Amino acid sequence: MKRLIMLSLLLSLSLFNIVHAQEYSMLWKYETGNWVNSVAITPDGEYIIAGSCDDNVYLFNKEGKLLWKYKTYSIVISVSITPDGEYIVAGSYKYVYFFNREGKLLWKYETDGNILSVAITPDGEYIVTGSDDNNVYFFNREGKLLWKYGTDGDVNSVSITPDGEYIVVGSGDKNIYLFNKEGKLLWKYETDNSIYPVSITPGGEFMVTGGANIVGGNVYLFASLQAISKLIIENTKSTISQIKSKYDVKEAETLLSQAEEAFNKGDYSKAKELALKAKSLALDIDQDGIPNEEDFAPYINNYYIYASGIAILGILIIIGRMYHTHRKRKKEYERKMKEFKSKVEKWKKEGYDVSELEEMLK
Repeated sequence: MKRLIMLSLLLSLSLFNIVHAQEYSMLWKYETGNWVNSVAITPDGEYIIAGSCDDNVYLFNKEGKLLWKYKTYSIVISVSITPDGEYIVAGSYKYVYFFNREGKLLWKYETDGNILSVAITPDGEYIVTGSDDNNVYFFNREGKLLWKYGTDGDVNSVSITPDGEYIVVGSGDKNIYLFNKEGKLLWKYETDNSIYPVSITPGGEFMVTGGANIVGGNVYLFASLQAISKLIIENTKSTISQIKSKYDVKEAETLLSQAEEAFNKGDYSKAKELALKAKSLALDIDQDGIPNEEDFAPYINNYYIYASGIAILGILIIIGRMYHTHRKRKKEYERKMKEFKSKVEKWKKEGYDVSELEEMLK
């Protein structure tokens, strides 16, 4: 059964004077001999590549003219094209195909399975492919296999940074893999899903992947330590900027400056640590655990205030106890003196000479 390539191109404001950028019009369509599995387009829209279950790779210009088609060994599952349209890579059953813009096959490479995903750097220097033979393949422009890596499942998706420095891979073994261009496994993350689409930002700071399981799926976003430390530095810078008119945040600014210096040197772990300290110091200058806005003495650590208060209270308690003891002893003395005077009076009435005692009691 035949299927149609339905290609819709966004019309330029300068060419078509369209008021709303979201308006699209179909410029052309082309009928192939079977399902179209994969398409790609150059940034300027000049070239469109398509891979079909009719075993062909097709290259069109933006006017819809078929520039060439190439019959492969089997169904074409995945295609990719460089931004200038100079190089095209296609994945089929068993084979990876590499063409130039004129449709000349520059090389092909045989694998042991279906090539499920392909990606190419903008200069065409590096090509990465994923196969259901569980392998990731990494080639240079000349078709030399630089390295391959075996996973424990179908390699469903691959993505590469423009400089070829980082390659992210999604596998049916539920893992996400990150490699450098030398083929070293930099990082691996196990999920609860088979991983299908993957994408990485040009600098390798962020990766996004999609997974699927029997009950649903998940989107995963990952950030490198470089990206995280950069975000924290920017957030800290914003925080300090907002409060510096109200509080003296010079120490926090010094820490932030050190964080930026560490970041520029590539020490992202130290940059993150310093930036977090700077933000903490800016929000709680005396570092007593009470934010500046809620602290009645933001420049004095409340620990010392509370400690001083406790010490004073302790002294007052001691003085109070001493005073209480003094009064208690005084009352006891007065009681005993009263009793003694009473006895002296009794002895006097009984005819005893108590003149010396009376003299003592004066």
